[in-house]
Amino acid sequence: MQRKKLASAVLALLFVMLFATVANAGPYDSVFSQATFSTFIEYDKVDIMTNQMRGFCSSYDGKYLFGGLLQSERRVIKIDAATGEVLGEYADAEPGYPKGLYCDDRGYLYVGIANAPNDGSVGFSIVKIDTMEEVKFVSTEIAGKVGVNGVAVAKLGDKYYLYVITNYDTDRLYRWDVTNPKSPVLDTGFGKSSGYTDLQELTGSADCDANYLDVDADGIIYMTAKVSSGSKGDTLLKISADGKSIVSKASLTEPYGIYLHDNTYLLVTTYNGASSILYVVNASDLSTVCELAETGDASAYSGATIAGDKIYIADQGYGLGDRILVSNKLEFPQPEPEPEPAAEEPAEDVQATEAPVTADVVAAAKTGDSITLLISSALACAAVASVIVFKRRR
Repeated sequence: MQRKKLASAVLALLFVMLFATVANAGPYDSVFSQATFSTFIEYDKVDIMTNQMRGFCSSYDGKYLFGGLLQSERRVIKIDAATGEVLGEYADAEPGYPKGLYCDDRGYLYVGIANAPNDGSVGFSIVKIDTMEEVKFVSTEIAGKVGVNGVAVAKLGDKYYLYVITNYDTDRLYRWDVTNPKSPVLDTGFGKSSGYTDLQELTGSADCDANYLDVDADGIIYMTAKVSSGSKGDTLLKISADGKSIVSKASLTEPYGIYLHDNTYLLVTTYNGASSILYVVNASDLSTVCELAETGDASAYSGATIAGDKIYIADQGYGLGDRILVSNKLEFPQPEPEPEPAAEEPAEDVQATEAPVTADVVAAAKTGDSITLLISSALACAAVASVIVFKRRR
């Protein structure tokens, strides 16, 4: 009987060690690490006037890519994700610089726009994806030199929120309620200053200049920024859902574009000339999974997205215009069906040794909390030991 108890204890400890190992790895680490890239399409600025593709995103259904062009003819182009053909375009009335692009699941494209002189105001447009017609343009007056970088949209509960980064002399993160796309409203409950957060104050750096962002299903914000060094950036930030505090941060080389996949992984492009790469990062702890797409002849990776089952990267200013890279097909594993519950067996000894493991220990392993995991493991071992001692005394 004592041998059975000891065997159960050993199995319990092995169970804990296995879960601890799994908790430190994401479900698709190997899928991303095996991705390879090739040129999807090159655009010649003479042919279709594409030059300096800064904003970059895909539609929710993965059928289209969108690129915001800063030079030649400033506008947003709609691209067939299967062929690279340009299917339509949008430009605001001025037109300004369409630096930030994002799509929601309702069929709207959001365009963050800096005006041509980069002075006095910034704006954003809401555009219907199917027709590329403008639904609404909103302008915000901000004194001095100011521009727009990233925008992102998140559905939180029954509300849709648009996040907008401003830069240059005024570095802020705004949030707008765009549940009604025809009537956006500044969300004055967000941030530290009635609708926005001063990013220099948040980071404690007068040199802070934020780049791009994405938002998860709980409202947690992931943002690339230049905090103290680099040409375009040096830091990846994880910011609380209320926009008031930094949850964690990581150092990366020239992080710029950012895309959140499955609330689990961040694809972070680097704006780093021929040395530009794509980081794959765990959203939970901001640890780097792998580095991809090192072509050696890049211009500057301004953004990345996943459309369908492939990664696309915008290479701003490549060659005579712009280039889009594409990965091989990503073979994401299908979720396994839930196993049938096992029939309960009247094994009093086994129940006594397994109970501590299947509660706190499993919860700790799933969250990746190493301290909780250590404490829970110790409690499990103590419980097993107490059972053995108790049985011996009997």
